[in-house]
Amino acid sequence: MADTTDLATPVITIFEKIFTPLKQFAEFQLEKVNFQSLALEAHNKLAGLAQVRTINEFDRSVSLYDFYVPPQVTNLESNQIFVVNDLSDFSNPKKVLISGIVGQGKSILMKNLAIKESYKGEKFPVFMELRELGEEEGLENFIHRNIGNYIGLESHKLQSYLLREGKVILFLDGFDEIKTGEMGRIVKEFEKLIKKFPKLNFIVSSRPEENRTYALTDSKKY
Repeated sequence: MADTTDLATPVITIFEKIFTPLKQFAEFQLEKVNFQSLALEAHNKLAGLAQVRTINEFDRSVSLYDFYVPPQVTNLESNQIFVVNDLSDFSNPKKVLISGIVGQGKSILMKNLAIKESYKGEKFPVFMELRELGEEEGLENFIHRNIGNYIGLESHKLQSYLLREGKVILFLDGFDEIKTGEMGRIVKEFEKLIKKFPKLNFIVSSRPEENRTYALTDSKKY
């Protein structure tokens, strides 16, 4: 069971690994105080993922770890059934599509996986709900906006560096919640992003009836 109270240290470790090599570039200079402040803000956002509302506790937030049980998922290619404790349990953890009907706990699983990844101190997890995608907003802009919100830096150049070098893991929740008229465009934009950033690491959740998500290149379906 994860506990977000000791999440600060691995988040700071992630920031050190990401930003230390960049200090030689003037546009990426960070003061030590600002660095610690950014890491603390990112920690608070990640810790907040563990606070959720349930049917029984809809009027207040509770820790998902008060009730979370690692789910069983099925590899749709091999029909193998396995328990997911960590992203490494997937055969291709860099490109994952998780499908399930309403109420099966996709969002809870995604949040748990994002928190687990932050403890590894390697890559920065960015959890985003695709229902918040603005009307006619480009997917890449939406991703940049969310990276900026999590890490606290608005530098588009820096955000592109993180995507290009695979320094972040994108948790894109609710692909099926994109407006119907926008779905085709977003799928095409996703394909372009995969080609633009070959090291892109993403996990997408959707409903099984949303067949257009299956167009996502090289993603393993569960």
